[in-house]
Amino acid sequence: MAIQFRCETCGKLLSVPGGSGGKTAQCPECGHMMAVPVETTSFGDSMPGEHEQFRDAVSDNPYQAPAMENTAAEPNFAYSGVLKPTLVDVGDLFSLTWRTIARRTGDFVILAVIVVLIGLGFHVADVVMKTVCGMQVVQTTMPFRGMDGLYSIETFSLPYSLYGFVAWIALFWIDIGEIICFLKLIRGQAIDYADLVRGGPFLMRFLGVKILFGLAVAGGLLLLLFPAVIFALMFMISKYFVIDRQAGVTEAMGLSRDFMNGNKWNVFLFVILVLLLMIVGAFFTCGFGFILFAPILGLAYATIYLAVTGQISVVE
Repeated sequence: MAIQFRCETCGKLLSVPGGSGGKTAQCPECGHMMAVPVETTSFGDSMPGEHEQFRDAVSDNPYQAPAMENTAAEPNFAYSGVLKPTLVDVGDLFSLTWRTIARRTGDFVILAVIVVLIGLGFHVADVVMKTVCGMQVVQTTMPFRGMDGLYSIETFSLPYSLYGFVAWIALFWIDIGEIICFLKLIRGQAIDYADLVRGGPFLMRFLGVKILFGLAVAGGLLLLLFPAVIFALMFMISKYFVIDRQAGVTEAMGLSRDFMNGNKWNVFLFVILVLLLMIVGAFFTCGFGFILFAPILGLAYATIYLAVTGQISVVE
C-alpha cells in the first residue's frame, strides 16, 4: 500500500511505495529532501537481540541520528532509529558517495576547503615550531638493524615535544568535528561549521578507540601484513559509533566488528579504488588533486559507516 504525505517545504502531496518508511524522498516540485513517515516507532520494530543496548538510549547527543519520532526537529534526517547490518558492494558505495557530492556540491566544496586549510594550518604550525624550538639532526655511528654506518637522527627539544602532544590532541578534536560535518552532509542536514570545534564530549572515548585500533593493527603487523589489514578493516568505523551513537570504547570496537562482518573486502576494494582514482586525478592536475585526499576520504569513510549500518541505501 502506498504511503502518502506532504512535502514539508512546498506542501505538494507525495506518494511512495509501501515499505519505504524511514527512507529518504525528494520532492519533485521543490527538491526538498525529507524522511518518509512511518506508522510505527522504529525502536519497537527491531528484531530481538538486534543491538538492544540502543533501544533505551537517551538522545542527549546533538549529533546522534534521531529516531523517527524526532523527525519534526530534524526533517531531513534519513534514519529509521535502528541500526541494521547491511551488506554493501563497491558499486553501492561509489553511487552513494557520488550522490552526496552531486546533491550537495556547494556544501562539499566548502567543507573540503575547510578540511584542507585545517590540515595546511597544522603543517605550517609544525614547521614553525620545529624552527623555533630548535629541532636538531645528529649523526651517530651506532649499529642499526645489524648494519654499521653513519645515520642521521632527528632530536626534539622539550618545548617541541610538548607542542607535539598538544597538536596531537587538537588534531583528534578537529577530526571528531569533521566526522560530525560529513555525517550531516550525507544525511542532508544543514552543516554548522562550529561543529568542527565541538568534539570535546567525545574526545576521551575517541582517543581510546584510536589507541585500541592502533594496537590491533600493530599486533596484526607482528603476525604478518594480512592480519593487520583484517584488523584495520574490522575496526575502521569504531570511531563513528563513539560520535554518532555515544558508544563506549570496547562497545564501539565490537559494533564495528559486527557491522563490518561480510563487508570487509568490498570496503577494502572501494577504498583502494578511491585512492587510485585520487592518485590518477592528482597526476593529471600536476599534483593539485592531492590536496583533496583528506576531504574525499572523509566523505568515503562516513559513507561506509552509514551504508553498512543501514542508515542510507542506493534505493531511496
